[in-house]
Amino acid sequence: MSAADPLYASPLFQQIAGGTWRPGGLALTRHALELCAFPPRSEILDIGCGQGASLALLRELGMNGTGLDNTCSLTEDFPFVRADAQDPPFPDASFDGILCECVLSLLPDAEQALRRFVSILRPKGKLLLSELYLRQETTILPDKAWIGSSCLTGARTRQGLERLLQKSGFDLLHTEDHTACLKELAARLLWYGDASLKNLLHRKNDAAEPLSGPAGSCACGAVRSGGLRYGYGLWIATPSSRSVCPDEDTFSGENLRT
Repeated sequence: MSAADPLYASPLFQQIAGGTWRPGGLALTRHALELCAFPPRSEILDIGCGQGASLALLRELGMNGTGLDNTCSLTEDFPFVRADAQDPPFPDASFDGILCECVLSLLPDAEQALRRFVSILRPKGKLLLSELYLRQETTILPDKAWIGSSCLTGARTRQGLERLLQKSGFDLLHTEDHTACLKELAARLLWYGDASLKNLLHRKNDAAEPLSGPAGSCACGAVRSGGLRYGYGLWIATPSSRSVCPDEDTFSGENLRT
């Protein structure tokens, strides 16, 4: 693993984190899908699908998953396209749902990606977004040279992320805090990781310093006291021009509560 590689590219990180490579794992994905109550055979796009763990879960739950990734390869036979997450190569209204799990903060142009997600979702479609967030405001801007190399450089506050969703054409339906999942993953990486992983986790993230490299720096090391603090959350949103009524059978008010 070179210094320029993102943390998730480390084989040891992948081994410790499991098949999903993100806080919360498949348990959080299953929870989000249950909240949305997609009907059987729903078409779901998994942005940044990695090796296909969420696609396997979608199949288990009776949904049709399609994976999109520009670096990873699937370990099972699922519909898959190698493409840029900021410009998914699908016609408008192709999907009932989109999974975007711990990916948005890695994209150089998150707004462009979200606008494309709006376009390729069907009426009453839903975006399931799990993402890192800043727990405090900062006036320090990330070094553009490092954007896309680390989830740290693309992190926003919860309010900033929700404003971005709205600006991009989404209505927010539900949000939950899952920072405990970030802390749990950090603990496992510190316990089982080697020196290179621990160096990335312990790297200082000082509010007085630019939010920049080294590439692959991980927010799991920033949940400790001092420096910029990070959290992890779940957001469910729908395109604003195709808002979901509260009494819709496929998305009941009892399923989602803020």
